[in-house]
Amino acid sequence: MGFPDITNRPQVDRSLSIWFGTKSFSEETIVDLAIRLRSAVRNADLLGLPREKQVSLHPLYKAVLESIDYYKLQSPTQLIADAALHRYMQFALFFRRLLMNKEFVGIITPRTQLTQTLKDNFNIKKIDAYSIKGESKHSGDEQTPHFPDRFFELERNLTVPFKGALFLVGAGALGKIYCDWIKQRGGIALDIGAIFDAWAQVKSRLVHPCHSFQQYIDNPEITMQQAIVRYNQLCDHFELDTPRIEPADYQNILHEKW
Repeated sequence: MGFPDITNRPQVDRSLSIWFGTKSFSEETIVDLAIRLRSAVRNADLLGLPREKQVSLHPLYKAVLESIDYYKLQSPTQLIADAALHRYMQFALFFRRLLMNKEFVGIITPRTQLTQTLKDNFNIKKIDAYSIKGESKHSGDEQTPHFPDRFFELERNLTVPFKGALFLVGAGALGKIYCDWIKQRGGIALDIGAIFDAWAQVKSRLVHPCHSFQQYIDNPEITMQQAIVRYNQLCDHFELDTPRIEPADYQNILHEKW
């Protein structure tokens, strides 16, 4: 996103090798991707940004914030969240509330084997699954290169069946661009990152059992009060530098359940 003003070619090559297993892309191609990423960030309704602790651990986290500032990507109308928002939703088992009884959900992920699991456990009538090749170490079943092949196929063929259709996206950096396309075509997209990997028992990042899909099976119902306790305990467990939730702030809806 910060190329070429904030990040340099060696830094970008490192990421390309992780994402696609190769760094043999032209300068023009990388600049085009950077422009598309910046456009996606600028158009987003909700931005997930690195926490202070993350920024202190690796310079490329800092580069995200520097790029947003340098290219003026953030607007006053955007909501700002922690980049780990997808983890917090899992901590509270909130994906069930988001997905339960939906007529339609779209997914973009290397883990399309989850399609039937999602349909069965959340009573989703229809799922359109768009398969992509995962990162080089955890590529999955899809053999078509994610970029450029599958990327441009999706640009042509990604279909939003009705206004407000929900999509979950787990596609690395390109996933931000896919979210932007979905929005432009009338849908609502949420980037859930490595949650798809955890649900599919692919040990890429989120290996703690709390991230497993089994949590929804083991906990068929949870109240808001229970979700708050669970969220706070897991934030403590991982020593996350994010605000804890005070139950008193949600006094009127502590009985709600999903």
